[in-house]
Amino acid sequence: MLDTLKSKIYSMFEEASGPGVWSSTRFAFVFSVLTSNIVVFVSYAYLTFKNGQLPDVPEGTLWLFALANGIAFTGKVVQKNKEQ
Repeated sequence: MLDTLKSKIYSMFEEASGPGVWSSTRFAFVFSVLTSNIVVFVSYAYLTFKNGQLPDVPEGTLWLFALANGIAFTGKVVQKNKEQ
C-alpha cells in the first residue's frame, strides 16, 4: 500500500515525456500551492481558536493570496500548453 501511494505521488511530478523525469514546473506548482494554502488556513484556524472569533483579514492579504495562487496556476497552464 505504501509503495502504491509513493508511486501515485511520484507520478504527479513526472513529465509527459517519460516516467522517472520530474517536471520542475509541476513540483513548484504543487509545492507553492500546498505551502501557501496550508500556511494561510492553519494560521486562520489558529487565530480563530485562540481568539474565539473569526479574524479580520485585510483585503490586501486576500489579494496577495489570490495573486500567488493565480500565478502558480497560470504557470502550470502555460507549461501544459507547451507540452502538447
